[in-house]
Amino acid sequence: MRLHGLKRIAAILPLAAMLAAALSGCWDSKEIEEQFILTGVSMDTSDIAGKISVTAQVADIKQGEFGSGEAGQSAADSVIVMTATGDSLMGSLSQIDRNSSHKLLFHHNQIRLFGIDLARQGIDKHLDMILRDQKARLEVPLAIVDGRAEEILAAQFSEMPISGVLLGSLFQDRAGISVEFRVRLIDYINRRLDDAAAPVIPIIKAEGDEGKQEIRVVGMAVFDDGTMIGRLSNDEALGYVFTFGNVKRCNMEVTDLPDRAGLHISTLSCKRKVSLRKDGGVQVTLKIKADADLAEVYGFKNMKPPELLKHLEVLAQEEIKAKIERTFSAAKALDSDIFGFCTMVYKKYPKEWASMKDRWDEVFEDIDLKVEVKVNIPETGQIVPSLEMEKNMQ
Repeated sequence: MRLHGLKRIAAILPLAAMLAAALSGCWDSKEIEEQFILTGVSMDTSDIAGKISVTAQVADIKQGEFGSGEAGQSAADSVIVMTATGDSLMGSLSQIDRNSSHKLLFHHNQIRLFGIDLARQGIDKHLDMILRDQKARLEVPLAIVDGRAEEILAAQFSEMPISGVLLGSLFQDRAGISVEFRVRLIDYINRRLDDAAAPVIPIIKAEGDEGKQEIRVVGMAVFDDGTMIGRLSNDEALGYVFTFGNVKRCNMEVTDLPDRAGLHISTLSCKRKVSLRKDGGVQVTLKIKADADLAEVYGFKNMKPPELLKHLEVLAQEEIKAKIERTFSAAKALDSDIFGFCTMVYKKYPKEWASMKDRWDEVFEDIDLKVEVKVNIPETGQIVPSLEMEKNMQ
């Protein structure tokens, strides 16, 4: 996902706001100059057995103002990356803190990153150490890096040189589409407390040439017992989000080869219903309603606008249903209830759940999923026909 224009400005606002608060609050300028503001933390595997490599990205505050120290100093000059190897996250951060000329200010951290190799080894013990620390913030987003996480914190991106702040803004933006796209520490912990549910965490990757790199979300990591066991593509991640509803804005393409159209989904809701089948299995029904606008259209030369809208509604309904069913198949292949269907069964059928809990993987594999979708594309009178449609209407 790219951040442009106003989003670039928005990306730096959290840091600017925290600095303004710091300078106008209980700290004087001398105290703030002695602080390193933590903007991002990453964890990776280490060459030393039983150890992890921890990287801290900090903002160097000089003369009480960000990026205003030496003459000509830029925001990039004020970013410092420090690394330590230790047994745990907090132990490594304490080591960095002790070896630094400034004290680390933990309360404004924007992101916690895990390298994919460490994620495949397991992250729960590292998160447990975070939860035991009083300085930890439960609302900080988590992300898995497709590669070494430390490389993301050390890199400078075109949107914003401080990648920690950039990622905080990126996931805030994605939460505006659906809260399921941003997984905070508290969200992961809540899902882990539900023994049968499988947590997911977004996967990010740096793409592009050096100096022109951009951060992109490339799917979601699926976890079981704190260990990454597989991943969802971006398309499957969208199907996952649809099953929860509460989608506020989303773009989607529908096709009727060779014709295609782009739709902007303004709202999407999902009502979930669970019931028990006569054979003891589980049936889940998802009733989805969505409102969408036509963004662009290519082809469909034999259709007039009113007819086209109805046709596109059908195509959109089929596409949303197909996305959800593909995601459900991917989840079953991983034996992972990423949807939290187990919680629905537990709440509605607590007695039956007692006998299902220990064999939920088997029950989940046999779930009968029914997806009902209704899409509405209103006639606004502002449809711009394609050239083929214009020619056909003459």
